Amino acid sequence: MNTAGMVDALINNKPCVTVIAERYKSQMEAAHFHHPLEADVLEIAHDTEGCVDIIERLTRGKDQRVEEWAQFLIDFVRPRGVSRQAGEVAAMAIEIASKGKNAASINDFIDQLAITSSVGAR
Repeated sequence: MNTAGMVDALINNKPCVTVIAERYKSQMEAAHFHHPLEADVLEIAHDTEGCVDIIERLTRGKDQRVEEWAQFLIDFVRPRGVSRQAGEVAAMAIEIASKGKNAASINDFIDQLAITSSVGAR
């Protein structure tokens, strides 16, 4: 499964099992693979037998990474918050980028807008 599929599974509160073995080393080279790996949200097996063991444990309801999933969703999937529509934030970022602004400027603008919005809502 590709990394996008892994992230999609995590967004939908489903565990994600990966096999890290020499045979599948190309996945380790994918830039986005490192985010879930470093967030410790993946169930990692090193061979097919280990993968089967993990899947058996998960089907018995023994998921040990629920807290890590929640933090991953906040940090990686919805860093601007779950109360803000992701499409709205993306559209805003694209519009600002079209004006020649760099990523740091875009992030600063969106962060400042969030602060202004939350102060105005009080």
